Amino acid sequence: MLFTKSISSIDQIFRKDKIGNYVKRNAKLSQGILSYALVIRQEKSNYNKPFYVWDLAQWLMDKHLEFRERYQYRPHSNTRPDNRVQYVMDRIRGLLYDLSSLQLLESAGAMHQRRGTGFVEIYKYTSAGYLIALLIESMDPAKKESATNKIYDLLNSDYRASPSSYSYGIYLIAVFKKYKEKGVFSEFLVDVLRNRLDSAMTIKDLLARLDVLYFDETEKAKMFIDIWFQTLNELEPNVKELLLHDIKLTLQTTMSKRIVVHHKAYEDRVFELRGRYDRLVLEGKCRNCSSYILMADDIVHYLRRSNLAPNVPLSGVRCIRCDKDNSIIIPLL
Repeated sequence: MLFTKSISSIDQIFRKDKIGNYVKRNAKLSQGILSYALVIRQEKSNYNKPFYVWDLAQWLMDKHLEFRERYQYRPHSNTRPDNRVQYVMDRIRGLLYDLSSLQLLESAGAMHQRRGTGFVEIYKYTSAGYLIALLIESMDPAKKESATNKIYDLLNSDYRASPSSYSYGIYLIAVFKKYKEKGVFSEFLVDVLRNRLDSAMTIKDLLARLDVLYFDETEKAKMFIDIWFQTLNELEPNVKELLLHDIKLTLQTTMSKRIVVHHKAYEDRVFELRGRYDRLVLEGKCRNCSSYILMADDIVHYLRRSNLAPNVPLSGVRCIRCDKDNSIIIPLL
């Protein structure tokens, strides 16, 4: 059976309009499908055990508000339970297809159907699907602490088993531990991921650059930077250099897309500093005359300043156009 995509990105599962309504009709049902991973985890001791679509549909008939309301009153209240499930099966299968394309679920092959002699497709949740199920659960204040602990265990396990990059994985495992010890894992990781849910297109977007974060609250920004530096300085020298180089590549790519004036000069300077893992080329802007100024900055200094004083001009840097001191604002990448 061919399905027309109802959900084509993660943000469509969570995004709401200005008055608080979901922009996609099947958004809440998709959340329900993902939350079923917690039922699988509880019943089978592991979130990635295969499940029948029929079992999922039966669970949703009881848990999904739209389905409950449909069969609350006559004439639908007289519908037999099996017919109720059959009524929503195509819609659920279509969403399973959508969520599989987002790598939140995957096909687990086929199993004998419980009635008859045919086969039916079965599914299982991926680590990414289980993570989002836990993020949904964390939105319930009564369940947030438990969900947060499970998210910590899941990400720790995932990055130990298969880090996206060598130095990045080592850093995240170390910084997650510090967050947990200081009691801020929920603020610096869970809340960050939850805030990304309605803007992330893919799971890669959701988990992107958890080592480079920005916070508007001064105290939170200061604590983040302190933990960042503590973790960075405790890494082995080679791992530290690799991580800073990895961060440099990401920030430099972002900067290259925002260049306004100094296109060739920017590329020349980046090339000159290609061997410096600790130096970043930036195009700043003078708040006095609006001229764009090319400069190089230390990555560690840049990350500290962009968190603690993102809109404060660089001290001791003079604009070459208007000759004003302390007027250059660096971009927030």
